[in-house]
Amino acid sequence: MKTIITSALLALPLVAMAQSKVIENPLYGSKSVFTENISIERIEVKKDTTKISMASYMPIAEYWAQISGDTYIVANGQKLPILKAEGITLNEPYYAPSKDEHIRRFTLYFPEIGKDVESIDFIESDCPQCFKFWGVAVTEKQSARLKAEKEASAKAMDQAMAVKDDGKSLSEPKMMVGKSTLKGKFLNYNKDIFGGLTLKILCYSNNPFTGAQELYHAMLSEEGTFEIEMPLVLENQTIGLQATPINTIFVARCNGTEEIIIDLNAMTSASGFWYFKGDNEDLNNSIAKIEKQRTAFKHDDVMNFRGTSTADFKAHIYALGKEMTEEVAAMDVPVKAKEYFSILSRGRMATCLNMATYYMEIAYRQANNLGYDAPLEGYQAPETDAEFNKFYQELKLNDMDMLYSNDYFSIPRMMGLCPQITIVEIIEGMRALGKLDENGEKVLSIIKATIAEGRTATEEENKLVSPFIEKYLVNNPETDEYVYAYRKSVAEKAIGATEGLVFDLNKVQEICSGFESRTPASEAQIAQLEKMGNAAYAEYAKMRSAEIRAEIEAMKARGGYYIHQSNETEADALLVDIVKDHVGKVVFIDLWATWCGPCKRGIEMMKPLEADLEARGVDFVYVTDESSPEDLWNNTIVDMKGSHYRLQSAVLNKLKEKFNFSGIPSYIFINKKGEVAHTQVGFGGTESIVGKLNELLAE
Repeated sequence: MKTIITSALLALPLVAMAQSKVIENPLYGSKSVFTENISIERIEVKKDTTKISMASYMPIAEYWAQISGDTYIVANGQKLPILKAEGITLNEPYYAPSKDEHIRRFTLYFPEIGKDVESIDFIESDCPQCFKFWGVAVTEKQSARLKAEKEASAKAMDQAMAVKDDGKSLSEPKMMVGKSTLKGKFLNYNKDIFGGLTLKILCYSNNPFTGAQELYHAMLSEEGTFEIEMPLVLENQTIGLQATPINTIFVARCNGTEEIIIDLNAMTSASGFWYFKGDNEDLNNSIAKIEKQRTAFKHDDVMNFRGTSTADFKAHIYALGKEMTEEVAAMDVPVKAKEYFSILSRGRMATCLNMATYYMEIAYRQANNLGYDAPLEGYQAPETDAEFNKFYQELKLNDMDMLYSNDYFSIPRMMGLCPQITIVEIIEGMRALGKLDENGEKVLSIIKATIAEGRTATEEENKLVSPFIEKYLVNNPETDEYVYAYRKSVAEKAIGATEGLVFDLNKVQEICSGFESRTPASEAQIAQLEKMGNAAYAEYAKMRSAEIRAEIEAMKARGGYYIHQSNETEADALLVDIVKDHVGKVVFIDLWATWCGPCKRGIEMMKPLEADLEARGVDFVYVTDESSPEDLWNNTIVDMKGSHYRLQSAVLNKLKEKFNFSGIPSYIFINKKGEVAHTQVGFGGTESIVGKLNELLAE
């Protein structure tokens, strides 16, 4: 069996032949990311012909490739088209020679290149994903130059990876508010390396103060560079990085700078093709070294579970965590890097165990070749118990070092430490604290009755319920305190402690999670954070709240949204009132609420499509009621182009009853004649909505 061809071949001396020049295994400046498993073995420059001998590695017998008849080479700016091919047929697929022979060799013929040409480009047609080599050396001088450049790049990579162990442990995580900058450079880059695409470089920061993932991005410049600035809340915060062809993590220093160097020509190198400079370069290069070598605790490992009980699953996850920790412990990396991955392992284990029922079902489906929505006949959903839930304490999830884990931001919420609490439970909690008056008792009775009877509140009932909710359940510090106390009691049982990191973040996330829906913190909420003993909590809340208010004012100044009032109380009259401003248009009416996650996801998914639909004659109308707090509603709609109605709950209920809407989001499609053409409950995806709107536009 022949040796596998790789692209990292040493350049051999040029061989002089009669009236010709031969270059064995020529070096090149760069190649496209689609030019894998193919190499240039030999270039022969003759008086009237240039022959390029190539080798294509076909790892599986069914794999195929082909060379286009539009292939050409470029020499000193001159485009020289292919003349013929030997060993393959142009424009036709070729395969491995046999089941046991994986290398297909062939020769391509081109016109003669000039004597003064030092390098050529090989372009297998101009299709984005075709084979391409740039700067292929055809002289000794150019070969020596490229060899020196590659050796220098390899040396820089080796030096970066050779981090000395100072024997020091990771510093204890410190909360602080600031920013970090990531700079990047792709070596050997040109605009065609990725098929002419302009790459988006993505960083994601899992914020422990909000419990949300924050995304930051930059577009790769024509020079192959990028720069991303990210807000941080930790002195050293783990950041995810997606920069084709890399998907990795690094640790950003607050008010510092990190830099990543990506050598595209070293992508087949066993030692990797990226390294870091900057404030945390030693730790980040150690992380990079481990990521390039680590094989344990991958997603497929989790899905390989074949047990039936949650106890079996827990043992499976613990074994994976131990395997990863032991694998990293055996590597030649500094102590702090080993500690870092031990923390990552605990965070990953915690996430998997908290989602045990989900992962166990998916593993069962994979093992039995069942699709995502296939019925699970005979499958018994697993249940957790007190013994299983000891992992909260066993993994030390209340320890400060867990802040290094990029999974930790969601642990207070995902571990059940921030459980959902119903309106009934909140009001009953107010009663237990002696803070529920006679009016509150009536409201509690109404809410319980509507739940028990499966109905919406009447107009008269809403006259009591809506003002009560506005006054006591929306941004009310006393209510916030009760909710925090309730969740703290749950956390105490799970963690086995009464204070610490989980409890602090529980409270901080309760306040700061509103930032994701453009809700600034109130003075009362900031006062709560100021009492917690860590200045970073209140500092962050003040900063983000100021940014949100400025953002809202800027959006208001731009306009593009319209607030309407309606006093109509009957459903038909209300529709007429809404539609009267949109004569001759297709109207898409979205019944939503600020507290409705599916509603907001649907709105976000439709936003990229709105401009085109509006230009073609679709008007967007958004309708909510008093359950959407007025301040939050006002702040939210500034980024929602269209007409907006905030109605009394009793009025909106008339509309829901007319169309038998069982929940929200719900949608009403109005044709150009002002008639109701279609209604639906639930988003159902952009394709179905746009399809229906297109039908109405075509009428």
